[in-house]
Amino acid sequence: MIRVARWSARVLGALVVVLCVTYFAQAGAAAYPLRTTRDAIGFIALGACLAGMIVAWWWEGVGGALILGGYLVNVAASRGALASRAFLAIPVAGALFLLVWWARRPEPRAAAGGAVRSGRLRADWVRRGAFVAAFVLVALIASEVVLPTPLGLGDSPLPARVTGRWEARGKVVNSWGPPGEIAFVFIVDAGGSVEGTIGASVLHGARLVRNRTWFGRALHLRSDYLLKGPLRDPITPSLGLTCATFALPLDVNGGLLEGALTGSNCRAQDAAQGALRSAHLTFRKAATAKR
Repeated sequence: MIRVARWSARVLGALVVVLCVTYFAQAGAAAYPLRTTRDAIGFIALGACLAGMIVAWWWEGVGGALILGGYLVNVAASRGALASRAFLAIPVAGALFLLVWWARRPEPRAAAGGAVRSGRLRADWVRRGAFVAAFVLVALIASEVVLPTPLGLGDSPLPARVTGRWEARGKVVNSWGPPGEIAFVFIVDAGGSVEGTIGASVLHGARLVRNRTWFGRALHLRSDYLLKGPLRDPITPSLGLTCATFALPLDVNGGLLEGALTGSNCRAQDAAQGALRSAHLTFRKAATAKR
């Protein structure tokens, strides 16, 4: 068990280091823009994580502590750096290294044989508890990342703070998209049904659903809510811009909803173009909901 955990952590750590180095080498400074002090702290913390991956090959305890400590600082300092789910491999590798270090600790020795057996028994239970805790942690992360709906989310009505009429304007980042801004209008009821428009396209069958639990919110995984549905009409008739479906992750920020839209299987001027994106959307709630 210890050997499997050690090599799993080593392989996972090596993959993270190789992928990060390759990504930063290709993207350069754009891979991690340092706009604020928090961004710089997050970048240094990420560097500590990568250094811990290497150190842990020889000293699992020191390396695991560097990995998990750097990851937690990164979470606290720079939320945007964790947008990719690949970053979840970092705390998993760190937890595995710490478990290996804990399992390989020398047993305390005592003069009386009964005391030695008692100490070993307590150490065995601590190790088992650590493995169970690690399993629960990995299961919770997998639930938030892999499952369409994380475990523990109920079907209770949406809170009043996200229902009503929401409006925003945003630009499409694709070069083949429409120039200028597109208007977004959503009317959300307590059951999650959504009416409204994206550009000139009228929504049919769209829904707003909860998208993460308290655990996902603590680690900044996914978004608070997810608005998705089909798009049947052209978003911009003059360009013939159409998309089959759309997804809009939304986070609650005070009295605002913030997110970025992605349209799938889009076409413009009768030519397949792929995914349509409109980033940095800020929705403001209208004073009265119009129906």
